[in-house]
Amino acid sequence: MLAPPPRAHRSVVKTHRMEAGRIRATCSPAIDPEAAGAWIATDAGKLLVGVDGGPRVERASLGGIPVIVKREARSAARRIASALTGRPGRPARAFRIGLDLLEHGVPAARPLVLLEERTFGLERSAVVLEEAPGVTLRELITEKLPALGPEERDRLKLDALAAVAAAVARLHEAAFRQPDLKAPNIVIEPRGSSTMATLIDLEGMRILFGAPTWRGRARDLGRLAASLRTPEARAAGIEETDWMMFIAAYLEACGGGIDRGRARELLRRTVSWAERKEERNRRLGRVLH
Repeated sequence: MLAPPPRAHRSVVKTHRMEAGRIRATCSPAIDPEAAGAWIATDAGKLLVGVDGGPRVERASLGGIPVIVKREARSAARRIASALTGRPGRPARAFRIGLDLLEHGVPAARPLVLLEERTFGLERSAVVLEEAPGVTLRELITEKLPALGPEERDRLKLDALAAVAAAVARLHEAAFRQPDLKAPNIVIEPRGSSTMATLIDLEGMRILFGAPTWRGRARDLGRLAASLRTPEARAAGIEETDWMMFIAAYLEACGGGIDRGRARELLRRTVSWAERKEERNRRLGRVLH
């Protein structure tokens, strides 16, 4: 296994702050300060207005860069509670964790700007992420794979699963977990002979004080497996046998080689967690994604 970095996680990436009226912006080094300043002065207020009722996720453009804006969907009561406790909102958490993930080599969405506005002691916030190129794993399964011939479909399917396995392994070895790891939260980008996987749900990440336990790994992988055991996934050619290949690729990417006993045990735990998730959703009448 790769040695996990020292804890606790705290990104040392230098950011710069600027203000436009009541709006405070924290910008990552990936964005040009002048472009960010002009964009914040003209568009930031409009994006924060949607916090109280607009769509939580919206596409936009920042200096010609396609971005995703994620607002915090919190009621006034929750914002009051946050102000009293000093606990950062989900956008602030996503911004800081995103910088930390990239710093440790985890393929994740790149945070560009954190927008915050405080009015009468209550804070509204949104995080601006660079839009990852490609399609989500769910879109790949429901739209792209069914349109391909058998040979091309199998090749893209296996390449995508191997890329996801490598991304999740890197996440775990960097001492993070993602309990809500699922197909809509992963972007797949075929690049000629290679395929890249990018993790785009930063808010749900958990920071650990070392590599996760095997139980924790299995829970994350089980959540992902549940989202790939749908009728759409089966129609796209994803079979139960693909999971042994996935687990083998995951263990190899973790740097410990492929131990058959460990692979079988991790597969058993992964399937067990997936079945628990499926049963819980059936009981609650929820649609599994």
